[in-house]
Amino acid sequence: MSRFPHLFHRLHESVRTADRVLVMAHEKPDGDAAGSTTAVIGWLLGIGKAVTAFSADPMPAPYRFLDHVHRFTSDPSVFDAPYDLVIVLDSGALSRTGAEEHLARIPTPYALACLDHHRTNEGYGDLAIIDPDASSTSELVYRFLAEIGAEIDGRIATSLLAGISTDTGSFVNAATSVRAMEIAADLVARGARIREMTRSIWYAQTPTTLRLWGVALARLKRHEAWDLAVTHVTLADLDAFATDVPEGFTDFLGASVGDADAILVLRERPGGRLRGSMRSMARDVSVVAAALGGGGHEKAAGFEIEAPMAVGEDGAFVLPERPMKVLDEKLGNGRG
Repeated sequence: MSRFPHLFHRLHESVRTADRVLVMAHEKPDGDAAGSTTAVIGWLLGIGKAVTAFSADPMPAPYRFLDHVHRFTSDPSVFDAPYDLVIVLDSGALSRTGAEEHLARIPTPYALACLDHHRTNEGYGDLAIIDPDASSTSELVYRFLAEIGAEIDGRIATSLLAGISTDTGSFVNAATSVRAMEIAADLVARGARIREMTRSIWYAQTPTTLRLWGVALARLKRHEAWDLAVTHVTLADLDAFATDVPEGFTDFLGASVGDADAILVLRERPGGRLRGSMRSMARDVSVVAAALGGGGHEKAAGFEIEAPMAVGEDGAFVLPERPMKVLDEKLGNGRG
């Protein structure tokens, strides 16, 4: 851990000497991506930097209460502008930004910095600050700002608290630590809007979203050989309810289903693809995600594969052969 203060100060120097900064989140941003990026944007604006923010996908509705969310664009033409520094947050690989190929269009030399906490991140860019032991990238950003003596006002504190809260499943999943809770307490003391955050992220589900949850809950099936509960959501479901499954649904199942050690939520994607989100309080599900080309954390991971959605006569999802083999290998007999 002693190496992080040195890296934090290297990043601070890179920011100090930069005039134009591009901040990037990963595609399909979650709470930690939204929280860590908006916190950094707020700090950069506060010290007089010209900031552009890019997200390949729009910020989901639960995070639109955060300050500076309105600054994000999904327009790739921003890569035709000059920058001195590009900061990528919460993205385990540069490809996860959905904009890796656009970076070559930036017309000026720039430094690339990465702040992340995904264990699968092998390090990319000119400066990679990666701490798999951090609860979230937002925790890492808090430690960076604290180390350099930056002001953490109520707006930045709200962003950081949102990121920590979502990646710890509101302080109930395995990412929760003493340090994360101490940081959260300090952020509240600094003016984080905890009530607004809690309502927007955790309690403001629409009736249509809750009905979609009900459909997915009705399909839950426990697979004893893997000690795994599985459910699925089809494209037809999403069309019928005109909504998507919030990330909090998988976290909710991971903390609520008591007779299975792991949860897998499968979502049908366009073009014959499936996206899987996994949670566990006891086992390392990142090994499953990694074997299927995905990544994440020990207790929260995901993947996307090319496979059609198939449903059996009982209405339960029929797993394709490839993920079945991986589950047999990695989670067979529930041992992991």
